[in-house]
Amino acid sequence: TDKRGLWAALVRIDGTNWDTIDEELLWGGEVVSHRTDLESHWAQMGTLKFGCPAITQLQDGDLLIIFWGVEDGLYNIPWVRVSVDL
Repeated sequence: TDKRGLWAALVRIDGTNWDTIDEELLWGGEVVSHRTDLESHWAQMGTLKFGCPAITQLQDGDLLIIFWGVEDGLYNIPWVRVSVDL
């Protein structure tokens, strides 16, 4: 997309229609995650500094999301707890 970072989207799927209800930035809005000046998308993805996202539902219904990412040259394993109230 045209937005930097890892985003969560709450969507409504009806048949072949996908309607976005809300979006939230989870991580990396100010982080340059990969080079976009390379000729092919495959080459660009090879420079991605984010990976291995995993998600699990907690007992209270919240979601726990973890992944690795690079910020300011440091490798981190951030986590985000997400709650959805409809």
